[in-house]
Amino acid sequence: MGRSGTTFLGDLLSSVPDVSAGHERIGNREYWLLSWYLGSNYSVPFLKKEKYKIDQDHVDKKAYVDVNSYLQNSTNELKTVFGTENVLHLVRDPKEVIRSIYTRRNDFDIHLLPKSEEEVSEWLASDRFYQVCKNWQIAMDQLVENEIPTIQFEKITSDFSYLKQKLLEPFGIDLTETQWNEAKMKKTNKTPKKAYRFLYAKVKGKQFQPDELGKFDTWPVEFQHVYNELCGRYSSELGY
Repeated sequence: MGRSGTTFLGDLLSSVPDVSAGHERIGNREYWLLSWYLGSNYSVPFLKKEKYKIDQDHVDKKAYVDVNSYLQNSTNELKTVFGTENVLHLVRDPKEVIRSIYTRRNDFDIHLLPKSEEEVSEWLASDRFYQVCKNWQIAMDQLVENEIPTIQFEKITSDFSYLKQKLLEPFGIDLTETQWNEAKMKKTNKTPKKAYRFLYAKVKGKQFQPDELGKFDTWPVEFQHVYNELCGRYSSELGY
């Protein structure tokens, strides 16, 4: 899911010469939404078209990697179209994911809603925080149901041996510890400060979100309750 370290991992793997790696190359927000609502009738032909282009353009590479939150609704279709089981779920402490998305979310965008009538009714009656938590829960429901193996963002940025064990060695990726350390020192994709976000929104003609969330223990009690209800079980299962 977005805000889970996808940019860092894509940039990290792009430094390997015989690997073609990037961040969110396949699809976009439209794909993310339509693959949820239309399912395989849309995602399979879309992915087949993308695979054809990848096969043509990256034939000289040992591996192709796309660290991509837009693909969360179509992991089974990815396996079928690309003929691989090599789909991983990059996870991060959901408290950090939620607070980051909450600050960045544009309420004027089209958002991914649940599908049952009861859940839709609750969504429409709820605030932005509930909706952000619900989106995280929806993503987790699918990835857990489809048994997608997880790797933890916090560990791949703090423990090179973990990165080797979980990702580099299983997929034959030759990345050195020096390259890893250099990547960690580069600027990360952090949520900007309020003043910057205000100026950016004004220049781009976008909605400015003044609300910010601190650490979990500073959240309003009602936010903590919603988080625990929607995200608590998966958070514990993931080790957070």
